[in-house]
Amino acid sequence: MKTLEMMKVEHMTDADIRLLKQIWPLIEKDKTIIVDAFYTHLYQFDEMKRLIIIIEQKVREQKIKGDLKYLLSIWVVGLFSGIYDDNYANGVRRTLEKYIKAGISMKVMLSALGYLRNLLIFYTSKEFTTTHSNGIMNATQAINKVIDLNLLITSEVYMANTHKIVFRSKF
Repeated sequence: MKTLEMMKVEHMTDADIRLLKQIWPLIEKDKTIIVDAFYTHLYQFDEMKRLIIIIEQKVREQKIKGDLKYLLSIWVVGLFSGIYDDNYANGVRRTLEKYIKAGISMKVMLSALGYLRNLLIFYTSKEFTTTHSNGIMNATQAINKVIDLNLLITSEVYMANTHKIVFRSKF
């Protein structure tokens, strides 16, 4: 599915895009805190902690640029870029391919994006001020739409990867 079609599915408007660009400075100043909170949350669970250690080792072994925190911070920057075209979607796809190569399952990725959504909404609502009375609600809706756009891309990439594996195993 083309990115423009995905944006239509998510009812992403020009106003949402402008608002996401407006929110970026609030997120940017807390980007490191958000990424660290994300991984601190995951490290609470022994199973996830072991998985993250294994995945980070795979990342180093496969010479994937940067560690998982680096990949997440790049992704966060893109969420608020205001540019959601096919180049954006292809960048997300390349990042997802790195996560797949590192062994992260679709279930973990979808769960992680849900938690990232909550972090972004928390940090935005904590500091977002506007003269518009519905500013926080509009900001939350815009964040939901861009995360949902990423969830569509994520599902597409993981499904395509599953089809590749099935196809290769049959022939």
